[in-house]
Amino acid sequence: MENTGRSAEAEQWYRRAAGSGHLPAIAALAIRLCEAGKLHEAQPWLRRASDAGDLGSMVNLGLLLGRTGRAPEAERWLRRAAEGEEAAAMGPLGSLLCELGKWREAERWLRRAGDAGDVTSMVNMGYLLFHTGHKAEAEQWYWRAAAAGDATAAKLLSGRLFRGAREKPRRRWGFRTPD
Repeated sequence: MENTGRSAEAEQWYRRAAGSGHLPAIAALAIRLCEAGKLHEAQPWLRRASDAGDLGSMVNLGLLLGRTGRAPEAERWLRRAAEGEEAAAMGPLGSLLCELGKWREAERWLRRAGDAGDVTSMVNMGYLLFHTGHKAEAEQWYWRAAAAGDATAAKLLSGRLFRGAREKPRRRWGFRTPD
């Protein structure tokens, strides 16, 4: 149903399967509800799937909680997923930790996500390093992100190369929208 553009019917089938406790259906229903803008309704389903150990749902729950201003709870779910080796949680966790001023721990998660190829984490790693006075290493992260096609990193590099390193970077933490 979902693949043929009949999302309302797909949601009905997801609900039936989720109601019987089918974990993949619970996670799929939660994503469908998020995509439909029904965030309040999606949250209990995300919690249920997260409590059952679904790492992807933990990431989505953490992102949802972060966007609604519940940083401590968002951190808890993102951390649980990241520690479970869910790559999609590492960058958002690092970004959230930056927002909370936990720079050292943020660096660990942003570095892991950036090394795994997450371009947003590469840029955020550059910001973090620049902000903490490690300008040469920050520039290396910007180069990596620019080489991966990130326009923001390319713009920051051109500013640094043509105007020098006198500028302070804009703060760019925040959550990515769940895929």
